[in-house]
Amino acid sequence: MLLKLIKTRSYPSGMICELWEKNRIWGDKLLAEVLIVHDEIPQELIYRLSVSYSGICLNGIPTKWKWGSNRMEVVVTNYLLRIQRTREEICIDVCHPEPDLPGYE
Repeated sequence: MLLKLIKTRSYPSGMICELWEKNRIWGDKLLAEVLIVHDEIPQELIYRLSVSYSGICLNGIPTKWKWGSNRMEVVVTNYLLRIQRTREEICIDVCHPEPDLPGYE
């Protein structure tokens, strides 16, 4: 499974990012918006993601993302836990949004 963490807006305290599920068959799906403090923003790379009941980890390091609500965090975490239980590897691509230009993909 591939997730995308797209940096959308910068604030003094951190950056608002969209967490998307990339799926060629069913279509891409926005899972959540999260606030990530500047000290915690990962570099623009692809990371291995693991999930536990206590939260999401990038390369084994727990994230300190601020979710829009506790319910949103629980729903996304449970969804990713179900995917992880199938032994499918979950990767996350950290990036900026794609430019809205003709012919850019």
